[in-house]
Amino acid sequence: AGMDAAYYPVQARALLEHGRLQWTDVPLVFALDAMLARAAMAFTGWDLDQALVWASRVVDISCEPFAAIAVFAVAWRSARGARSAIPAAVACGAVATLAPSVMRMVGDFEKQSLAMAFMAASWVAMAAALGAAGPREARRATAWTAAFLALVALTHVGTFGAAMVAVVVALVPWAVSGAVDRRRLLRMTAMTAVGAAVIVGAVWWIAPRKVNALVEAPAKLFAGGTRGPGGPMGPPPGDGAPFGPPGRPAMSEGPRGFEGT
Repeated sequence: AGMDAAYYPVQARALLEHGRLQWTDVPLVFALDAMLARAAMAFTGWDLDQALVWASRVVDISCEPFAAIAVFAVAWRSARGARSAIPAAVACGAVATLAPSVMRMVGDFEKQSLAMAFMAASWVAMAAALGAAGPREARRATAWTAAFLALVALTHVGTFGAAMVAVVVALVPWAVSGAVDRRRLLRMTAMTAVGAAVIVGAVWWIAPRKVNALVEAPAKLFAGGTRGPGGPMGPPPGDGAPFGPPGRPAMSEGPRGFEGT
């Protein structure tokens, strides 16, 4: 386990003892850790520390296999369920689990691991929505896509940004293929935009600086470091966050060295 591994039991402990996180963050993974730890204490008699560490490890090691299953499903679906495509689909799922960059997350970046599983599940639902035979099936698959994207956002905001990029990448070739009518295209585009806005708004209310980091990420990526097109991207006067609920003071985002977005 790396430095960030201790972040999760500490946050889950605060949730159990005080009903809120010690440092502002999106709450889903910590809520899962806290519920699992509470169950472990009830059934095993462990103390809180033992239960929290165990719960964090269980959630961590369980996430990426689910991501592999979802990646396998997407790869196999793209091959129209052909049996000959099973080995290639298995290889895609294995890469999603066994690649060194992914294995690095186990034991250290629990939020990213769980968010990756939800993101992969959103790909399965998105593929079903785009390939739906009728409007009812398309609505159902679209609702599942939105639900999984919301779970991504409530787990790790940076992964939500990557998931939305994947949604756009999937929508563009589908839109320009000519195989979809204009009304369905407009409806899908509007639903995507409204759904993304609602999810981002919810995350902004829970942890505004996470959204700030997501908004600033492209400038940091393409401009280098923390410099934007016009110079250093320093915080504006006030609470140091360009977006945030009116009147809400700046909140701690966690100790130095622990995870950011």
